[in-house]
Amino acid sequence: MSFIFTNLPHWSCVHLLVCTLSKMSKEVDINALLPNLTAFMRSMYYIKQDINLDPRKDHISTCINRNDTLEVREDFIRAMVSSVIRYVYSKEHQDYLIRSFHNYGHDEQDIALQIFDKAKMKFRSYDIKGQFTELLLYNLLIYHFKAIPLVRKMSLTTNPSVERHGSDAIHIAKDDNGKYVLYLGEAKTYESGFKPAIKAALKSITKSFTDHRAELNLYSYDKFIPQELEEIAQDYMENFDSEDIEVHLVCIITYEAGDEVKGVKKDALKKIIDSIGEACRTIGKKDYPEIDEVVKSRINYIIFPVHKLDELLSSFKIKLGI
Repeated sequence: MSFIFTNLPHWSCVHLLVCTLSKMSKEVDINALLPNLTAFMRSMYYIKQDINLDPRKDHISTCINRNDTLEVREDFIRAMVSSVIRYVYSKEHQDYLIRSFHNYGHDEQDIALQIFDKAKMKFRSYDIKGQFTELLLYNLLIYHFKAIPLVRKMSLTTNPSVERHGSDAIHIAKDDNGKYVLYLGEAKTYESGFKPAIKAALKSITKSFTDHRAELNLYSYDKFIPQELEEIAQDYMENFDSEDIEVHLVCIITYEAGDEVKGVKKDALKKIIDSIGEACRTIGKKDYPEIDEVVKSRINYIIFPVHKLDELLSSFKIKLGI
């Protein structure tokens, strides 16, 4: 079963989605659908702090974790690759695939590899940076915002030279009052440093809210969505009355951080986190595009410096096997 938006402006898709959530007849327990990312997050270190970005509030500074004097880089890559199956398939569809492989005579010990091989076919070998970025976004939206994916951004074409527009992800959560919240995820990964990455991200955020050009097949309901959310997908095109469901944005900036920081864990992590604040202080008012103040107030940043970023992306591609 599949739902694909065609000939709809990007923000119209979000508007219909907001209306859908406000009219749902069946409550969905979002927390019950959240995967356990405790093991994944052991490979990352983070703190929440005001990092001198507009809006001035606590954002998330993060980096690859360390074990004594060593960065757990391989553990991080392994955690990313291990999340591929649940990124592509819901638990229900994984169970379906297990039964199907059983029926065709596959040994139980081989089935996990069969499912992984099938899942990684969704990844585009020509755009490993984009694939890494979208997978990281998926995991951090779940962990930091308790928001599960609702629709997936699909490639318009197999031609890597054709740009795709719109948010990189749309996730759904509930606030403390039990109201649904939509998170539009935007992620940029730049080897050229922090300032180009955040400028590109802010430009994309602005487009997400103001650019109404139609884009075919931008969002799709697929087999990664749990069964409990099918009603939302089925109601996308049915409801038109707007309600007071807020849309927030999460902007993940991964950038080349230069030389590796040396030292024991506590000192090295502090230096990395401090470097994020220093990088953010280089962003002046002239670097921000024109963004509506209400929209700007809903932006949440996750800042992720990585040394030898190109090598990390290469290792991710090799480990993924595409």
